[in-house]
Amino acid sequence: MTRKHWVLALVVAVAAAGAVILLVPDRTEAPVTAPSTSALTGAAPAMRAQAIVYRTDQAVGGRFRVKITNTGDEEFEVLGLRLESGGFEPQPLTTDPVRYTPGERTDIVAPFGAARCGTDDTVAPAHVVMDVRVAGGEAQRLEVPLESILEAIPKLHERECDIARIAAAVDVGLASIEQVEAEGGPILEADITFRRLETDEPIVVSDVRGSVLYRIVGDGLPIELAANDAEAVLPIVISPARCDGHALGESKQPFVFPVHIEVGDADGIGYHIPIPTDQQDQLYEYLTTACGLVN
Repeated sequence: MTRKHWVLALVVAVAAAGAVILLVPDRTEAPVTAPSTSALTGAAPAMRAQAIVYRTDQAVGGRFRVKITNTGDEEFEVLGLRLESGGFEPQPLTTDPVRYTPGERTDIVAPFGAARCGTDDTVAPAHVVMDVRVAGGEAQRLEVPLESILEAIPKLHERECDIARIAAAVDVGLASIEQVEAEGGPILEADITFRRLETDEPIVVSDVRGSVLYRIVGDGLPIELAANDAEAVLPIVISPARCDGHALGESKQPFVFPVHIEVGDADGIGYHIPIPTDQQDQLYEYLTTACGLVN
């Protein structure tokens, strides 16, 4: 089974299984707020917009989804949209039009810009700016309130600022990956490296975890970089967590390995170890061998 076919299997499985809304549940009883208009020649279409985040969006990063529902009696087309929030740098409008018949509800993938952290900018309430065309009419520029049930957009902003804070303090990487034979089969030995950057606060690494497909065990946790420590290394062992077809076909984040990092007195987060493409290829090749997927 080639890597291309394996990735294709993942994509097909994700499309078939759907996605899980992590931040915003669907609540049809929530009130619908009419969009405001700018330089319009006709009435704005009735709609509802909700912020949601899928597992695949978390894996890719830098994007979320806007679930739009046509709550009116006439068809309209969303030509493009973007998030408008004081907590994020603005992005261009999306460019893939989506048509909505009355009652239809469809997600649009939308990017969010870099988080504005440590400012007084208001994160919520947020809204989406969109270009909309009602059937038989001209394009209109709308500002549609974006529902943030369970504080979806503020939580997204908080997470992005936490990631930026950790990334500014310590450089994290995977290094020295080597396949070795063990009693139960081949394993990978590797190092997670931590290099101090723009902080003199203590840095504590208390946990590391694998994914659905890869088990990771750290040797010597927790580790701490004191104020005068420039770097630290955590030896790890990587082995298959699952080899069954269901896991191989439906894993949405096979190379997302969170390591729990605390900087100073701030709460720690599960920071994802950056895994470049060449290391992903190496991990995949190892899994095909260890799981017996190649002759």
